[in-house]
Amino acid sequence: MATASGNPGWINGSCNCGKITVSLKPPSDGLHVCHCIDCRKFTGAIAAFLLQLPAADFKIEGEYRTWNTIGNTGLKVGRYFCGECGS
Repeated sequence: MATASGNPGWINGSCNCGKITVSLKPPSDGLHVCHCIDCRKFTGAIAAFLLQLPAADFKIEGEYRTWNTIGNTGLKVGRYFCGECGS
């Protein structure tokens, strides 16, 4: 498993152009699958896999953009992405 800045067990990732980097400590539970229309449209797939974890276990670096809408539940849905490459 990759390490994040000397944090054993953490997973690293980035957007396609590398301007945004993320690191997270995988949770032992908290994995959710959502089939709502908003998640299906956003991912282009039949479902979205979502992690719920403490803020201390997730780090993001770089400037990202936000797109907000109202989901089919009536609640605000926020999507975050790289303004350079779109991922």
